[in-house]
Amino acid sequence: QVFLAFCLAGISAAAYSALAVIWSAVVAFLIISLLPTILHFFLLGTFTGTAMGFMAAAFLITLLLGARNFHRNLERNSSLRIRVVNNEQALRTLAESTATLTGQAYFDRITTELCHWSGAEVTCIGELIDDGLIRTVSMELAGKKIVDFE
Repeated sequence: QVFLAFCLAGISAAAYSALAVIWSAVVAFLIISLLPTILHFFLLGTFTGTAMGFMAAAFLITLLLGARNFHRNLERNSSLRIRVVNNEQALRTLAESTATLTGQAYFDRITTELCHWSGAEVTCIGELIDDGLIRTVSMELAGKKIVDFE
């Protein structure tokens, strides 16, 4: 029985990381594989059986909590990876679309692309002038160019 418990514990620990991508699969596998063993230990009616039942139940709870955190981290990491790829593509597009532009047209294209890329309502490029004021070189607000804004 102890050997079986150790085998199930090892298999469950391995499944924890392999199945963590799909939270419901982790829960189903861990409960289906460990719950019968936990119940068996409790039904033995011995001190050792009860102790093993509590330890196995604690192990199951620990695995479920750890798998939940691991699943959340996988989701966050996947989401961040997708955002990084999208950001890289947006920057590549910005560089390609402004490669032939100079002067005001260059700055206007950057503000337009930044608004589109970031979903912001307003973007601006400015230069620092006297007394800490900023004069806009290019500004876009709600899809319209704003000229001479300080």
